[in-house]
Amino acid sequence: METGSRQSRPEEHACCTRADPRSSRSSFCLDDSLRQFEKEATHGTLDTGRYRCSYYVWGSGPPLLFIHGAGDIARGFIPVISLLAGHCRCIAYDLPSGRNDGARLKEYRHPDLVADLFCLLDHLSAPRAYVLGSSFGSTIALAAMASRPERIPRAVLSGAFACRGLASLELALARAACYLPGSMSDLPFRRVAARRAFDAPDSSPDELRRFGLESTGTSPVRALAHRALIVHKLDLRGILREIHQPVLIINGDCDAVVSRSCQADLLERLPNAACVEIKNCGHMAHYTHPREMAELIAHFLTPPSAG
Repeated sequence: METGSRQSRPEEHACCTRADPRSSRSSFCLDDSLRQFEKEATHGTLDTGRYRCSYYVWGSGPPLLFIHGAGDIARGFIPVISLLAGHCRCIAYDLPSGRNDGARLKEYRHPDLVADLFCLLDHLSAPRAYVLGSSFGSTIALAAMASRPERIPRAVLSGAFACRGLASLELALARAACYLPGSMSDLPFRRVAARRAFDAPDSSPDELRRFGLESTGTSPVRALAHRALIVHKLDLRGILREIHQPVLIINGDCDAVVSRSCQADLLERLPNAACVEIKNCGHMAHYTHPREMAELIAHFLTPPSAG
């Protein structure tokens, strides 16, 4: 795992490099990916002292830790990881949900989530690891990079933000949802809300969209609500200039969940960041554009050849 080389800081922080999915899109078979996952991935559970953390490991090479978003689960990374398992030892884990994992959500704070990350890396004998943070997971990745830079030499952030307060209605809904049972799929407005994350002019294959809806639908309502309340109080902009590791920011140009101002905050304050924007892509590129995302990740994590 290389840590010495630095990417040059982009001079054009106001704009991103654009990736056209049509230039690299080839057939992707979700069924093959799932079968490969069932055959090759190993699973485990770790008691962090705060919750029982379920995780899986797939592939070999330098460790790459995946952190999912507020309404997502670790299983959602399977399409992307199936394309990266030949390059990296991919690790994905479920954040505390309060469903059969012993987590006391009301007592959880953002620093606890960061501590859980390092607890898992220690458990897996990974003193250093690359990190990919998706949406809410990007805040955990950023905080971890700032607190223990020697352990995370490089990171990829997708649909990322450092500060994103909730609107009044969103805040009221999150507070009420802390007391609701069941999963996201039980909510009557579930599919309407999901369109914000998945819809884009150039739609992904139906099988990937269905997989995304099914996976995110299993997330407990209470867990999403609690994470949303954490986000409302969170502001990591003050630590961004302390993060000198190379960071690649991947965004969809049709992201209706995280605003461009959030992206601008990251590019302006992170000393060593670059951005790639996937065309015709929404908020959750790991579901809708797994091949494009995997290619960007593999390229960013591959050290430059000597000479």
